[in-house]
Amino acid sequence: MVGSELTFDGSRVAHRAIGPGSLVASRFRLEDLLEEHSGARFWRATDLTLARNVAVHVIRRDDPRAAAVLTAARTSATVSDARILRVLDAVEEDVYVNIVHEWGSGISLDRLLPDELLEPRRAAWLVREVAEAIAVAHRQGVAHGRLLPENVLLTDVGSVKLIGFVVDGVLHGRRASGGAAPPSEHESDVLNLGALLYACLTGKWAGFPDSALPAAPYDHDRVCRPRQVRAGVPKPLDAICDQVLNPSPRGRRFETAVEVGAALSEYLGDTIGTPAVEVSEATAFLDPAALRTPEASAGLSHDGPAAAQQPARPGSGALEETQPGIPVARADIAPRGSTAMGTGQSRPSAPASPTDPAPVDDDRTRAGFAPLAATGPLPRPGAGGAPPSGWGSERRDDPPSGDPHERPGSTWWRLAAVIGVLAVVLLAVLVAPQLGGTSDDGSDDPEPTASSGPSGSTRSLQVVEPASVDDFDPDGGDAPEENADLVPLATDGKPATAWETKTYFDGPVLAPYRAGLGLLIDLGEETEVRQVSVELVSGPYDLELLAAPEGTETAPTGTEGLTTVEARSGASGEVALRGNETVRTRYLVVWLTALPRATDGYQGGIAEVVVRS
Repeated sequence: MVGSELTFDGSRVAHRAIGPGSLVASRFRLEDLLEEHSGARFWRATDLTLARNVAVHVIRRDDPRAAAVLTAARTSATVSDARILRVLDAVEEDVYVNIVHEWGSGISLDRLLPDELLEPRRAAWLVREVAEAIAVAHRQGVAHGRLLPENVLLTDVGSVKLIGFVVDGVLHGRRASGGAAPPSEHESDVLNLGALLYACLTGKWAGFPDSALPAAPYDHDRVCRPRQVRAGVPKPLDAICDQVLNPSPRGRRFETAVEVGAALSEYLGDTIGTPAVEVSEATAFLDPAALRTPEASAGLSHDGPAAAQQPARPGSGALEETQPGIPVARADIAPRGSTAMGTGQSRPSAPASPTDPAPVDDDRTRAGFAPLAATGPLPRPGAGGAPPSGWGSERRDDPPSGDPHERPGSTWWRLAAVIGVLAVVLLAVLVAPQLGGTSDDGSDDPEPTASSGPSGSTRSLQVVEPASVDDFDPDGGDAPEENADLVPLATDGKPATAWETKTYFDGPVLAPYRAGLGLLIDLGEETEVRQVSVELVSGPYDLELLAAPEGTETAPTGTEGLTTVEARSGASGEVALRGNETVRTRYLVVWLTALPRATDGYQGGIAEVVVRS
């Protein structure tokens, strides 16, 4: 069917209209319009040569994004990894630009996670797969640019596929909320690796740009840690999310996808994955001059890049064989909520005007690069059909109750041996007091008593709520103030928040310019103190626990007259301070005398202080 358009000189030129049944590059027949976003249309199409489904983006040549989309498609095609759905063709035809992609079958994370959060190890494995694919791309100077849950596909055979590589970022743009400058493509990829792990564990999204998933909660401009959102998150994964999403100059920083993948491999117990690759300079994928020459890009044909340019991932095959430690195939599962990127034929579109086809009226389609196909819920134990072992509970099956090779009667011998040992122990318990008890002259040995010190106390420690906590900087001059507004963060019960000192240029030891600084704790009344737990931000520190003498009724203004309960050098993390004896006092001082290195000097912080009696 033919249409027309008005040119700049007022004349009209004929052009072929795009609609269901139209051919792209004389080979790909458009079937279903799945999405239309800002003038760009996304179709399911059929490759008539190879009889397979493909995905096609169609955009008008006069669209301001057309040249950038072509460049992005060519850039994407230079990255070869089995976890990335490839660009098969890029065609300028009539008044349209057509980008043809591989088709995948499965469910995207934005549709899976609202109904089913992943177990921690499954989440770590999935994000590690994504990190390894991103590391391969970054090594070639190419970034995904829009690494959202919508663009991470869990296929029917249990593998991970990334969709919309480079192209999706161009089509949707990269705008930060609040007018702030968006991070670079490489930075946003690394940030979103942490956000994907966060989403798998909590169902919330903390990355850039926004996703269909609910936004992650914030606390004092920091993303709440996963353990604050959902119980049961392992501490290593909680720490990885926090360090990626809330980078601190004093803590560990993840700057590359390789580092994120290596940390997840360490958690999974597999240090072989995630090869250490160098990250090359970022490719400006909107600059055609940065691409290869047309001769070097000859791999873009109707049949896709040549097989010789597609080095197989170790252990991968034509049928996406399941790797050790990853979910097994869901051969009998039709994942929830999708139509596009699926292998099955979707229902035909209703007749529509070829010049303005309407998207398929299916509530399972969604905005994004690839709405995904599914017809039913994921199976659950006892709901008809056993789920794949890789995606069930993390608890291993109970071991068999018996050993088929065990010699008959050996169990009775073991039982007899255990009874014999118990008899000997019982005899020793009965006889020992008689041998070491009362002497011949009738005098008794003194009985041991429970120690009143912290190490010998027989009763459990009780948390003491302080009446107040203040910053303590006696050498601060006329205005001894040390970020007093942040002090409440040291006792709010949230390790993700912390009181921080000012930044000092001389260090790490504060002397001779300052003897030290810290926090003054008022217990409200004299209390027996057995332990003070301090969670330090980064490290190392030199610190002391100081106590005012009994009978002190006014808060100390200096360290004169205070008793040192315990001193530590080179401390970091959580530190339990206690003396040899119980201290009875009203005022305590956590006294820092050496601070860790920061970006532009020396700075310390205390995340939590807990007093126990």
